Amino acid sequence: MASLNSYTQIGRREDLIDKLVQLGDSKAKLVSSFKMRTNTSTMLTEWQDYELATPTANAQVQGFTVTGTYTVRSRRSNYVQIMSTPVEVDDTTIENMNVAGVRNEWEFQTSTKFVEHKRDLEWALINNSTSATGVSATASASGQALGMFGAVTTNVSAPAASSSVFTEDEFIDLIRKIYDATGDPADGLQFHSGTLNVKRVTDFTGINKTMSVGPGDSVHNRQVTTILTNFGSVSLIPNIMVGNSKFGLFDFTTWAYVSKVAPKFKLLGRTGDSQAGYWKSEWSLHWLSERSNATMSGIATA
Repeated sequence: MASLNSYTQIGRREDLIDKLVQLGDSKAKLVSSFKMRTNTSTMLTEWQDYELATPTANAQVQGFTVTGTYTVRSRRSNYVQIMSTPVEVDDTTIENMNVAGVRNEWEFQTSTKFVEHKRDLEWALINNSTSATGVSATASASGQALGMFGAVTTNVSAPAASSSVFTEDEFIDLIRKIYDATGDPADGLQFHSGTLNVKRVTDFTGINKTMSVGPGDSVHNRQVTTILTNFGSVSLIPNIMVGNSKFGLFDFTTWAYVSKVAPKFKLLGRTGDSQAGYWKSEWSLHWLSERSNATMSGIATA
C-alpha cells in the first residue's frame, strides 16, 4: 500500500524560519583603524614631506665661511576614487510581500548594499596598486586611489625559505627595519593578515603565551594579542580580506583617510515599476610616513 509522505506532498506551505544568515565577513578593519580623517574638494589630493640630512661631524675651523644649504620638500599625491554600489527592487516585491525575516525588502537591500560598499573600500585599500586619473570612459582608465599595500615601498620583504613561510627572525627583522628607517620605536603597529598568518605568529617559539584557566581547570585558552619587541609593539589583527599570502605592519598614526564625499545613498528617478538607487562615496589615502610601515608578500597559503 502506498502512503503519502510529506516529502512528495504537493501544495505544502514553505516552512522558512524568520532568521537570515549573512555569509561573508562584514568587517572593514583597515577602514575602522584610521586615526586621522580629513576632507578634500579636489580629485587629486596632495601633501608634502621632507627628510632630515644625514648626521655628520660638523666640525668647523675658526673664522669659517658659511655655505648655505636648505631642506628639500617632496610633493606627494594620490587620486580620489569614486565608488558606487547600486540596488534595484521592483514595486511588486516591495509592496505587500511577506518575506521570512524581512520586514521591508527595500530597507534590507539598501542596508546590505552599504555593507558591500564598505567591503569594496576595504578591498581597494588592500589591493589597489596604482593611482589613476579616471578621465577616460574606458574601464582600464577608471579613477583609482593607491592602497596601503601599494603605498609602502621602503620596508618590503618576502620569505627566504623555499616553503614561503616566514620565520620569527624575518618577522622581527621587518619591525627592526621600521625602527632603522625612522629612528623611533614602532610602538602601536597593527599586524593585518589572514588567520593562518596570525596563527603562525602566535606559534613563534620566542613569544610567551598567556594561559587563561577556566573554572575547575577545565578550560585553557592560549591568547596572544600584542607582541613586545626591542623595536616596538605589534597588535595582531586577523583580517580575512588581506588573506594569507601577505601581511602588513601598519602604524595608523602615519595614514590619513581622505573623504571627498562621505558614503551617501541616492535615489534614482523612476523609469518603470521599480525603485532604484545607489551608494556613493569618493575617497583617497595619504601616507604621511610610509617608512613607518612594512609589508611582506609571497607567503605560502597552506
